[in-house]
Amino acid sequence: MVGYQGGKRRIGHHLAAVINEYASQHNLTKYMAPFFGCGGVTMHVTLPCRVASDLNDDLIQLWTQLQQGTFTMPTAAEVTKAHYEELKAGTKLKAGAKLKAGTKHEHTSQSMRAAYGLFCTSPLRYMSSFLKNGHNKKNTPQRLLDGLDEMKHEAQSVFLSVEFLPGRDYTQWKPRGGWIIFCDPPYLNACGYWHASTQKRMSFHAEKFCKTAGEWAQKGNHVFVSYNHAPLYQPEHWTRVWSSDFNLGTRTKRFERTEYLWFRGPTESQPMDAE
Repeated sequence: MVGYQGGKRRIGHHLAAVINEYASQHNLTKYMAPFFGCGGVTMHVTLPCRVASDLNDDLIQLWTQLQQGTFTMPTAAEVTKAHYEELKAGTKLKAGAKLKAGTKHEHTSQSMRAAYGLFCTSPLRYMSSFLKNGHNKKNTPQRLLDGLDEMKHEAQSVFLSVEFLPGRDYTQWKPRGGWIIFCDPPYLNACGYWHASTQKRMSFHAEKFCKTAGEWAQKGNHVFVSYNHAPLYQPEHWTRVWSSDFNLGTRTKRFERTEYLWFRGPTESQPMDAE
């Protein structure tokens, strides 16, 4: 699976195991992921009904096209800095507008822009290095194509039954009850998040999010939040059900981070046991 900054590639199966067990105990079948990203948790969730979206509509367009087999894979010759700049400049085009990729192939500006963006923020950042420095043995367009092939395989296998909804902000979700909702919002100390449609970095209001998540639970939903701190709004109503320390960084610069999984269920439900 493609890794990127803030993704759950390394720990997704642990978080999903907690969610799957809880769903089995309470006979729940509906799962929602408002912060889908690359699906590091969703890919391990076994509920029959899975719905996903993300504020990054470019990314959702990419996943949808890969899943449906409508994404035209570029050639290595088409993956260039000029193409990347062309796609960035196309942000003012209407959703679904097409830009020529240099030869006979075409891609929607949204989906291919998402592909570039993902591999510019992967742990190795090889696309970012390629766009700055050009070809070398480690940073080649083929690595982007290999990554897209891997994403296509996942989209048509583990994500085949996922219903991808158009990109939307989490506040637009109005679940009526009975859903398991998994959220992976930006960390408290993050400087913000990238808004694909405007190509601008937006601030994220953590307390507002925690309040919204609490309202979902009060309406009969079962909410799990992966965070690096306790929820900021009504923390007494949340239970920490999983945590782990792990190392991040590069070979020369390492640091530790603790990841927590918090839970809040409907008022009438029995709370989960704390870890």
